[in-house]
Amino acid sequence: MKYKTFRTLAILGVIVVGGATLYSVRPDPAHNPPAAIPSAPGTAPIPAATRAETSAKTRPPTSATSSAAATTGTAAATSSGEATVLAAGDPLRYLDRRVVRTIEQGISGSRKKDAYPSESWKANFYKDTGARGVNRVKIDLDRDERWDEKWTITRKGSDYTIKRQVSPKDDDQTYSVEFTLAGDRWIAPMKARTGAGTAANTPPAPTARPTPTTPPVRSSPATPTTSGDVAAPGPDAGGVPLRRLDTQILNTIDRGIAGAKKKDAFPTQAWKANLYKDAGEGGVNRVKIDLDRDERWDEKWTLTWNKETYELKRQISPTDDDRTYSVEYRLRHGRWVPK
Repeated sequence: MKYKTFRTLAILGVIVVGGATLYSVRPDPAHNPPAAIPSAPGTAPIPAATRAETSAKTRPPTSATSSAAATTGTAAATSSGEATVLAAGDPLRYLDRRVVRTIEQGISGSRKKDAYPSESWKANFYKDTGARGVNRVKIDLDRDERWDEKWTITRKGSDYTIKRQVSPKDDDQTYSVEFTLAGDRWIAPMKARTGAGTAANTPPAPTARPTPTTPPVRSSPATPTTSGDVAAPGPDAGGVPLRRLDTQILNTIDRGIAGAKKKDAFPTQAWKANLYKDAGEGGVNRVKIDLDRDERWDEKWTLTWNKETYELKRQISPTDDDRTYSVEYRLRHGRWVPK
């Protein structure tokens, strides 16, 4: 009896130990990828990993995820919208660049009337009591004795902002269109920014009135490049419009340089420009431009100054040999005109 009892206990012990061992090593469904889902006849089964990925993509986002996505989307939209607005802004006219130059140079006394008597337009500058520089400008685009534009300059430290109000009716009373100077473009105020290409971003030009445009700058017939800064449209009967490169250089010419030369004035650009102010000159009188930084000058500009104005000749080397400059343009009313 004792032997049978011992044998029975031994067998039970073996069964218990074996069962425990089997339980501890059995597959864990939580860590075992599910089998492929049977698919329709003639198609391959969908792998488990793909199912998990698909599930994750279609799973409704949590509130935290939704909030983060919304924030990112708003930022992207704001950034994109601002870039669009800036791109849609109007480039400076020849008139604008001259007026800004005078604002930066300053005037003697409290006013300067008809600052450019030889131009087809008229500009008066005012420096009111307590102002640290020119703080108002009035512009008559066609000398009809009605002010078409009023500019207000607000200064803060060494910086300033310019607000430009335009009278589309040319009635000397209603100035319903407003812009702010941002770099080298006129930008509509935030409330009027409704997207690129809308009327809110484009000031209506005074009716039946020739509006002075940006001084002519070069467009090169040299081999086009892939850079938007350098590539220029081909010439037409009205000359070639300015490139962004031209506008940047002209703005620097208007501001002037310190010293006799300024090498590689725009080091972050794909092109290179050196500006020179020779002895006795009223401002920058020579510019050299290397469109592809191959150490050969593709263009040479020559400026002939007459007090505050200048004539600009642009010579281009179509062969990029740094010697032959057989193509010439003149800057005329904001366009490059072939010689």
